[in-house]
Amino acid sequence: MAIVGAGPQALATASYLLEADPRLTGRIAVLDPDHWLQGWHQRFRRLSIGALRSACVHHPSPDPYALVNYAQSQGRLAELTGPIGCPSAALFADFCRSLIELHSLHRVRIQCRAVELRPDSTGVTVALKGGGTLRARRVVVASNPIRSLRPDIATTPGIRHSDELDLTRPTSPGGGLS
Repeated sequence: MAIVGAGPQALATASYLLEADPRLTGRIAVLDPDHWLQGWHQRFRRLSIGALRSACVHHPSPDPYALVNYAQSQGRLAELTGPIGCPSAALFADFCRSLIELHSLHRVRIQCRAVELRPDSTGVTVALKGGGTLRARRVVVASNPIRSLRPDIATTPGIRHSDELDLTRPTSPGGGLS
């Protein structure tokens, strides 16, 4: 099985599959040119996001209480805030790293970009950037779109997509957003 992408959706897919059947450990390949959650980390840093909006039960592990249990085991329960226990971005990132280590997912990531899927009656050929291919019986595409999806209003001057923002650097002489 091949999973295209190494973000939160791919981590959830791999975690659910491996929890359901640990024998799949050597039979999953994760295709992404970047490290696990690299794009997620970059966006959160650029946008200065310190905490998730999601409840503590929304995360890549099949066990809904795995993040709470992780926070408790690490002495970090204070990083679950509000009535629904929204985790800090740092806690969520560390929890995801623990899932990657738990399932040895760093070993199954292949540093490449999938550019085309060619299904046939026995599986899927994944064409890779640079000319190689990978053959899999099943493929899960768990990646963001190649380009940002923008509503018509986003083409108005002065309005930008979040992918274009980096709040760690001032965008106007006064230090705020322009």
